[in-house]
Amino acid sequence: MFKNKSKYKIFYCLLLSFLIPTMIIMINQFVDSPTISTTLIFNFVTFIIVITNNRLLSLHLKRFKNDFTNSLAYVFAIIVLLLIIYLLNYTFNILQFSIIDFEVLHTYSFHSLTIICAYTLAYAIITCITFKLLTDKFPYKNNPVTIILNSTIANTAFFTLSYITMFLVIPFDLSIVFELIIVNFVLSIVIAYSYNQTRSLITPILAISISVLIIIFTK
Repeated sequence: MFKNKSKYKIFYCLLLSFLIPTMIIMINQFVDSPTISTTLIFNFVTFIIVITNNRLLSLHLKRFKNDFTNSLAYVFAIIVLLLIIYLLNYTFNILQFSIIDFEVLHTYSFHSLTIICAYTLAYAIITCITFKLLTDKFPYKNNPVTIILNSTIANTAFFTLSYITMFLVIPFDLSIVFELIIVNFVLSIVIAYSYNQTRSLITPILAISISVLIIIFTK
């Protein structure tokens, strides 16, 4: 089916990312805790993706270090932007989503670090590497606006369609679909723009991880 191993790895990683919600639903049948199910799947998928794309991550880490000051400035700017968006949403109560179940976090306090890492770093790695693999071969003629826009649309569609599998176990809710589109669009455009500016996935990985971590501990 595939002419070389790289295409197979791309397909495998994208399929794994796409099936995350389905795997969470399946695992939750046994542990009956969405937080724990999500933690297990996020960490498992991240492990596979990192092992499979270790050269890619090494390259992007090198790019980040070579342009450290500029990349760090973008990390800081993205964190501020995401926190402002979060505060606006919290103030006007636009979206109803929650990031983590704190009761579970207290119940499994011994594993709280693993849970937090799953919801921050693991989630960011999955989202950013999936974005790279999904959009890397898009045939654009070096037009930054076109690249950012189309990459954002593709990544938003990918993750929104992925999470629609939740309606296999809960009634269909258009408001949830709307929330998925908004959240995925915001994160996708942040990844697309920061990657276009710094040429490193480490920038959005750090920015998203730190932003979610701040939101978790200030909620």
